[in-house]
Amino acid sequence: MSLALRRAHADDCALVFDWGNDPTTRAMSFSTAAIDWAEHQSWFHTRLADTDGLFFIGEVEGAPVGVVRFVRDGDADAATISINVAPDQRGRGYGTALVRAGLYQVIEKQFAGAVDALVKPGNEASLRLFSGVGFGERVVITHAGQQAVRMTRRL
Repeated sequence: MSLALRRAHADDCALVFDWGNDPTTRAMSFSTAAIDWAEHQSWFHTRLADTDGLFFIGEVEGAPVGVVRFVRDGDADAATISINVAPDQRGRGYGTALVRAGLYQVIEKQFAGAVDALVKPGNEASLRLFSGVGFGERVVITHAGQQAVRMTRRL
């Protein structure tokens, strides 16, 4: 498998919306409510223009398989990662590939010196994924009014 990252662009809006409204994605998100299309469009275009963020689509043989984003945490030299693998592509190792390729971009662009992952405590797949690519320092915090496991990878 050879995963390539490309910058997300306006034509990806509907694709990211569909992936984001997948029932498994909603269940593992800190906000479990369905995403409204108009709100998503506003959020998506804001993210594309955000200079404190990196927003990539992962592709295998030209077909999109997932998304990885990084948002810088204020003035700190840290960013928070967010990933979502396309529902029909899960279980193929693309989550790991997305994280690794994304971290490479963070390092190459000198975007941040550390990356945090925020994971719901019951999301065993994500906890294993992030542990497997070198995220450690597990700390239980409150995020969006819920318990979250913060895992950090120093770069």
